[in-house]
Amino acid sequence: MSIWKKKSAVAEKPPEKKQATVISMGPTMVGGMPASVPASNTDYAAHLEKEIRNANQEGLDYLEFSGAIKMLDGQALTEQQKYVVTFPSYSASGVTPDKLVESANKYLEVLNREKGEFDIQVQRERRTAVTDKLAINKSLEEEVAKLTAAIQEKTKEMARLATEANEADMKLKSEEMAFANALNLKQEEIQNNIGKIKIYLNATTIQ
Repeated sequence: MSIWKKKSAVAEKPPEKKQATVISMGPTMVGGMPASVPASNTDYAAHLEKEIRNANQEGLDYLEFSGAIKMLDGQALTEQQKYVVTFPSYSASGVTPDKLVESANKYLEVLNREKGEFDIQVQRERRTAVTDKLAINKSLEEEVAKLTAAIQEKTKEMARLATEANEADMKLKSEEMAFANALNLKQEEIQNNIGKIKIYLNATTIQ
C-alpha cells in the first residue's frame, strides 16, 4: 500500500532503551535557493503499524510478543526481565527465539516493501513536483540571461547613439555660430559699403 513515510533503520542487535532520535535533513537547495523542510502531515508511524498488523501471521509470533513486552512498560523490571518473564507463555505454545526472529524478519520485509513503494512514489512526485519545475526554471533563467544580454546591448547602443547625437548637435551648433559670425561680418561689411556709397557717391558731392 503506497503512502508517504520517512526512512527508518532497524537495528539487528538486541534492542536497548534509547531516547527517540530526530534526524534533521537540513535545508535543501531548490533552484539554487535554500528551502526549509516542512513538517509532514502524514502519520507514517500509524500507517506502518497498520501494515504490520495487516500482515499478522496466524498464531503467536513476534508481533504478539513485542506487544506483550510493551505492556510491561512502567513496571519495575529491567529490559532483560521483561523478555524473560514474557517468553515462557510463548514457549509453552511452541514458540522459540528463532521463530520470534524469523517472524520479526517477515515484518521487516513488510517495512522494506513499504519503503520500496514509497520510494517509487517519491521519485514520481519529485519528477513532476521538483525535477520538471527545475527544468522549466532553468529554461526561464537562460531566457532571462539572453534578454538581459540583449538589454545590455541595447543600453550600450542607446548610450552610443546619445553620445553621437550630442556630438552631432554640438558640431551643428558650432557650424551655426560660425555661419552666423561670418554672416554678420559680411552683412556689416555690405551695410558699411552701402553707407559709404551713399555718402561718397552722392550726386552733389560728385559735382
